[in-house]
Amino acid sequence: RALSRRAPSGGDRVAWVGGISDPHLPAVRSELETVSRHLSGWRVERVTEPTRASFFEAAPEAGLIHLATHGLLREDNPLFSHLQLSDGPLFVHDLAELRLPGSVVVLTACSSGRGQRLAGDEWVGLAHSFHQAGASTVVTSLLPVEDGAPGLLMRPFHRPPSSGTAVPVALHGAMAEARRQLGHPWQWASFTSSGAVSTGPPADDP
Repeated sequence: RALSRRAPSGGDRVAWVGGISDPHLPAVRSELETVSRHLSGWRVERVTEPTRASFFEAAPEAGLIHLATHGLLREDNPLFSHLQLSDGPLFVHDLAELRLPGSVVVLTACSSGRGQRLAGDEWVGLAHSFHQAGASTVVTSLLPVEDGAPGLLMRPFHRPPSSGTAVPVALHGAMAEARRQLGHPWQWASFTSSGAVSTGPPADDP
């Protein structure tokens, strides 16, 4: 596990930034570096090979969680939809054990915002489960994600939330900027936010 920390300037705001880089997602490492570099006013914990245990240990203390990895939607059994960590999958049903402090959660995995409606009108999916765990706002993708595209989108996205801009406003601005750089909607238009209109901490003084 590679871990880097950056001390906050006023207020102990913890941002947990993790992901799995492999031959199919080589740009994840660059995405984590970009996100960490643009978070102002946070103590950043960057983890390049997060395990299930390290995630469950760190997440309850984090006001911001950014996870970049493979995701799988199981339409036949959405409780087994998951995010891939270094020692195995983090399933939807695992998140029932998690308790978050009103965190903002960003998932740049494929189809991480999708789910299924079960009998009794209950919606099951990763985004919903993170909300049930206590997340105030969850940013996800509704479609497969092209490697490298999230890094370009998240660079402008994480600047405004770290300075107090509402997450949906920051996401809209980041998508507009990514549209100019990337062009095709497949690369930038699949992300959405759900939950409260959360903001980040005040920015550092210049």
